[in-house]
Amino acid sequence: MQILWSDCQFQCVSSLKMLSQGWQKLKEEKGGLVKPKIVFFGEELPERFARLHRTDLANCDLLIVMGTSLVVHPFAGLVSYAARTAPRLLVNRDQAGTCESLKFGFRFHLEKGKNWRDVFHEGDCDGGCTALADLLGWKADLEALIESKGQASVQKAPWVE
Repeated sequence: MQILWSDCQFQCVSSLKMLSQGWQKLKEEKGGLVKPKIVFFGEELPERFARLHRTDLANCDLLIVMGTSLVVHPFAGLVSYAARTAPRLLVNRDQAGTCESLKFGFRFHLEKGKNWRDVFHEGDCDGGCTALADLLGWKADLEALIESKGQASVQKAPWVE
């Protein structure tokens, strides 16, 4: 038991050293600590979100939700703000945000022919995105972008300003 703990302790220390080296490199390159442009759990949401989320969702043509439990609010409730005419796709390992847990949540349980709106793709986000790209005829473009590690140029769709 002591040996296993010792090995674990060594691996943790080794991982922390590697992490620390990575942060040091980022600090040297970028001039300070780097924070991704996301909202961490417990952080305050941007004012822009509060101002625009209902309007944006009410005007969406398609809602794609990926990789979430849809348990934590306010994000859990966003599914219900999508335009009533907008199809909704959940790409996730498990069904989440269903109407059993949210007032206007996903309705995967409806019998075939009665659920024109909600689609569940069971799997991880990468697999779901690849499947969607394939269905849309974009699989080769996605693979080229992945292969180039983001260096390939991406052409915007004609309707994007």
